[in-house]
Amino acid sequence: MVLSAQAHGKLLLFGEHAVVHGFPALGLPLPLRTRVWLSQPGNSISDPNIPQSRAEHTQCVRTLVPYMGDAAQTLWQQAPWAAHIQSDVPMGRGLGSSAALTGAVARAFAQGMPQRVSQRSIWQMAHAAERKFHGQPSGVDTALALGSGLLAVTPVANSLPDLRVCTVSPFALVVGTLPRSTNTQVLVNQVQERVRSQGRETLGILKRLGQLACLPSVLRDAGAALGERANEPHSLLQ
Repeated sequence: MVLSAQAHGKLLLFGEHAVVHGFPALGLPLPLRTRVWLSQPGNSISDPNIPQSRAEHTQCVRTLVPYMGDAAQTLWQQAPWAAHIQSDVPMGRGLGSSAALTGAVARAFAQGMPQRVSQRSIWQMAHAAERKFHGQPSGVDTALALGSGLLAVTPVANSLPDLRVCTVSPFALVVGTLPRSTNTQVLVNQVQERVRSQGRETLGILKRLGQLACLPSVLRDAGAALGERANEPHSLLQ
């Protein structure tokens, strides 16, 4: 048996950091993707289209299995699986490399289960596995990694966020990134510390960032509207 699936990198346009504290966000999946192959011994040799597994990739997937629930663990234990991972989502750039990985692994496991797995259950599996990387993820990154289109995200306490697809006119988006000296979890922790030490001021900024993420259901001239709106959150995030 060979299981193969993919998920995408993501970009938060608005609501960066604010969404972790319960405020809305707006984002979309990127054309960058991570693909995972899970194979049993001999499969990758018989099919030249299946990349050869790598020990470090198999170990990476093995560390995610305990987060993904009983069904995934049962499937993993039924046979000696091997894994291969390919990705063009850059790591450490805030583009959701871990969400793309957990989303792809969750989709692959879903293919091998005897009963149909709902899209929400796949999201829950990916979201749970994100805890390995981010401790207490908001659910937004995995929603975008597994979704399509421009998505408005509203956090829900003790649950996955609510999602709404925004209808927008076509627009071009140029994405640039720079290496960061810290990872996402460190940056999130820094903001949480600032909330504790400067609560009212910092929460006011986060609330405003969330307000800027709220768009009408239908947005015309989206490129101009989104570009102009991006100036204020850029300053607030600084």
